[in-house]
Amino acid sequence: MSETCSCSKLTPATQILHFAAREGLSKIVIAALDEGADINACGAGSYNALALAAWFGHVRVVKILVALGADPHVLGEKGATLLTIAAQNGHTEIAEFLISLGVPVDVVDGDGDSAMSLAKSFGHKETVAMLQKYTK
Repeated sequence: MSETCSCSKLTPATQILHFAAREGLSKIVIAALDEGADINACGAGSYNALALAAWFGHVRVVKILVALGADPHVLGEKGATLLTIAAQNGHTEIAEFLISLGVPVDVVDGDGDSAMSLAKSFGHKETVAMLQKYTK
């Protein structure tokens, strides 16, 4: 697991990157990175662009960011992984993609939650079924 992302003052390009990642605007994500946005910089809530894309379920943006160097192993607030973020929100395709990158399934965050417990708590049956394939 990587360290938690370190928050820094976000440049305008990085602010645009975060907005585009949150909204699923893949062309703007690429343009912001071309303009020098910091792919791993964190904003409010210790979320970087990859975490925002995972939270809002933007599969294409998640894959673009990872392909361009975003760290899928970074930890967010209270030790949340991108997998727990995706599982909590029922984004099964993103969760499975993260697992394929080696993001561990069994990590527990600072609140004692795992991807599985969050998917169950929020009623995401498809995500639970997918996670069961990867748990012991």
